[in-house]
Amino acid sequence: MRKESLINIEGRNDLIRDSNSKAILSNNREALHAYREKKKQQDEFNKMKTEQSEIRQEINEIKVLLKSLLNKGNN
Repeated sequence: MRKESLINIEGRNDLIRDSNSKAILSNNREALHAYREKKKQQDEFNKMKTEQSEIRQEINEIKVLLKSLLNKGNN
């Protein structure tokens, strides 16, 4: 996208229009940075939730195996 194809929107310092595609674009770098940071944190949170779920599943599998070993030892 070329700078000459960008048009300022009257009354809005945070928005510009691309004269080629007619798209309205945000010019707010701080908002973009905040969005990216929030997205990164959400991705990390989701990764942690997935890992926690996997750990719980593995613990349950270990419990089943231990109970099976104990039952075999008692018989």
